[in-house]
Amino acid sequence: MQGYRLPRFLIVVMALLLCVLSSCGAPGVSPNGVEKNMDSDSSSSSITAESLASAVISQTPVDNMTRLEPQTISLHYDFDLSLLSDYAVYMSALNTSADEVAIFFLEAGADSQEIIRALNAHIQLKMQTFQTLAPAEYQKLSHARLLSAENCIALLVCPKIDTAYSVLMSSPCFSAAVSSTSNKKALF
Repeated sequence: MQGYRLPRFLIVVMALLLCVLSSCGAPGVSPNGVEKNMDSDSSSSSITAESLASAVISQTPVDNMTRLEPQTISLHYDFDLSLLSDYAVYMSALNTSADEVAIFFLEAGADSQEIIRALNAHIQLKMQTFQTLAPAEYQKLSHARLLSAENCIALLVCPKIDTAYSVLMSSPCFSAAVSSTSNKKALF
């Protein structure tokens, strides 16, 4: 019995140490493993693509969402991930659902229009797919929201689109965002 307590104790200690270390002011690391500079005097320095996506998903709520791995993102969007400093892409795990929450932070100097064009093409393709497959999901896609602010872009497809939009607009990253609703034509 004593042999089992020591590993549990070590696991608890290691978990506590990880929590303490993760709360330190260490620089952030983007999904591709490159260290990124965190602006210490900005209120958005603690905001990550993951935290924004998680907030949208938890407050909307959107069920059955799964985070896409970097190697699968290019199967959905036609742009180079090196344009991004941080990103989080969630899509429904169900083939019959169009739900999607994607947050992108651009590298300095990256062309936001390239990403916006790729996201527009992605939504248009999904709309074609769901038009006959699932009309309710097609309606969701026709109300998709694409937001763009300085170095942040978000794509929202979910049942409670206004709630998702409000969550993002309350973030310092998107408070001055340009927003559009998709309706079978280019968003920007």
